[in-house]
Amino acid sequence: MSTTRRRILRLAGAGMAVTAAGCIGGNDEPEEPDDDTAPNGVDDGETDEEPDDDEEPLETVLVHEPWATYAGDPANTGYAPDAEPPEGELDWSYGTEGPINSSPVVVDGTVYVGSNDNSLHAVDAVEGEADWTFGTGSSVQSSPLVADERVFVGSDDNNLYAVSLDGDEDWRFSGEGPVRASPKLAEIELRDLVVFGEDRFGGGATGDRRSLQAVRLDGTTEWTFRTGEYIESAPAVAYGNVYVPRHDGFVYSVDAETGDQNWFHRETASIRASPAVRDRRVVYGDTAGVVRALDADEDEVLWSYDAGAGVRSSPSLTEDTVYFGDESGTFHALTTDGEPVWTFETGDSVRSSPAVGDGYVAFGSRDGNVYALDLEGDELWSYETGRSVVSSPAIIEGRLYVGSVDRNLYAFV
Repeated sequence: MSTTRRRILRLAGAGMAVTAAGCIGGNDEPEEPDDDTAPNGVDDGETDEEPDDDEEPLETVLVHEPWATYAGDPANTGYAPDAEPPEGELDWSYGTEGPINSSPVVVDGTVYVGSNDNSLHAVDAVEGEADWTFGTGSSVQSSPLVADERVFVGSDDNNLYAVSLDGDEDWRFSGEGPVRASPKLAEIELRDLVVFGEDRFGGGATGDRRSLQAVRLDGTTEWTFRTGEYIESAPAVAYGNVYVPRHDGFVYSVDAETGDQNWFHRETASIRASPAVRDRRVVYGDTAGVVRALDADEDEVLWSYDAGAGVRSSPSLTEDTVYFGDESGTFHALTTDGEPVWTFETGDSVRSSPAVGDGYVAFGSRDGNVYALDLEGDELWSYETGRSVVSSPAIIEGRLYVGSVDRNLYAFV
């Protein structure tokens, strides 16, 4: 795809943990403007027409805090307290050639999302037009990470890719299994690292290859932590540690700088969702329907809650509430001590992870709907897509972006 229009886009909010800047180019050559047209598509020539003072100006500048990684930050909290709620109006939809399981990120006015069409897509956040696509060797179910003026994304072809903001490959790291969960940025004293897990393997793979990987921003290995079983979930990074579950019930705390194990916790049920970390608590759910909070510093269960159905929705954490969905279609709000506050019923399982903004929480359901609720559990709006929504929303000021298995990326205002 080629770039059809360019936008001047700015990023507000210095000091965010994960940032990127720059205009977006493409894998294909952008269309050249006509000789009498300025680069921004506005005629430079004089005109006799008087401007219409009542006409709404075209929104070409999108100023926003970044949502630069899965669940909004390295710790997976899914919380953007200053993001005002969208009204629920569909602004645009962008079609790909495959289902979208990936969760979008939004940085500097561009939305990045993977698709099962084997590609990473960069889409103008205002217009919904393709800036570029980057092809890999298999499905891109991983959610992207934007950092250091690059987009990092995994593929089922067993590679983690670093892609420039113009859509060109910088490097690739070849692992031993599909990279389906989101890579995360770990900021340590000497250098920044990208950490990610490897998913299940094809025939002949040996267990000790299944690893949590940490690579430098130049694509070289910093350390490898052997888990012995595959990792389906995005790690959470907080307090100088990486918290990562493997599918068979283990949760590890690993030193982000050295790759050494701090502690592990074991339960019997599978873990198919990512942990979230806040206030020195590691919160996660399992397929038996139990949500737990572990002490971030040691193997100690602080509380547990029985949701009544399996949990494959990663929790989101605010200063006073835990939000998540379950396989029965129930969406839950708990106190940070694990006490129930309210529930909301959808028509099918909730595997999307919530995004919490200023006075609202948004998520998708396998009933095909995107939901926005107020923080009392009442529905603000919902929108029905063509198929299941397992993608997790990205929220910025008054806007929400989410993918659907119907092959579309949706933008709401």
